[in-house]
Amino acid sequence: MRPRLLLLLESAAVAAFAALLAVLAVRLFRGAPDWNQVPLLLLAALAGYLLADLASGLIRWFCDTFFREDTPVIGPVLIHPFREHHRDPAAMTRHGFLELTGNSCLGVLPFLALAVWKPWAPALDAGLLAFALALFATNLFHRWAHSTQVPPIVSWLQRRRVILPPGQHAVHHAAPNTKAYCVTSGWMNGILDRVLS
Repeated sequence: MRPRLLLLLESAAVAAFAALLAVLAVRLFRGAPDWNQVPLLLLAALAGYLLADLASGLIRWFCDTFFREDTPVIGPVLIHPFREHHRDPAAMTRHGFLELTGNSCLGVLPFLALAVWKPWAPALDAGLLAFALALFATNLFHRWAHSTQVPPIVSWLQRRRVILPPGQHAVHHAAPNTKAYCVTSGWMNGILDRVLS
């Protein structure tokens, strides 16, 4: 049973994330960029997605490498889920939506709040939207990489490597567990593996 306070925090984080993301999306689309800006916005969105994949890897590496599960505050909330995942990789397939997305939302909130409070250029907004959405969905993608059955659309996206495919992620769970930390799409694993080795 998860603590009620943690459940409330995750619920509030997901709600605040959704509200801020909606404000940012409305502002981006209300600005109605002309067609000449569309390639730049798409490129910015792709950059945001790649950055989310890299961030997922760096966070995973950090949580797998530093601190302990009993470290005050950070241990039970952040470190424990990552270490539990190595003891029982399928455990995340039994976690609920809030448990999978709450921490990610909490981590992205400062960036969304800053962007909503102080408007950025449309390309930066597009990149942040993609970054935020990708990080929000990262643990869902990760869970699907461990699931024995997934919806057909998820399988289609995994086969095309748009989201993390199971075979690629299996590399991370093979001893010594020091590679393939990126769990959004896995596209940035080559770069991060070289940096961390």
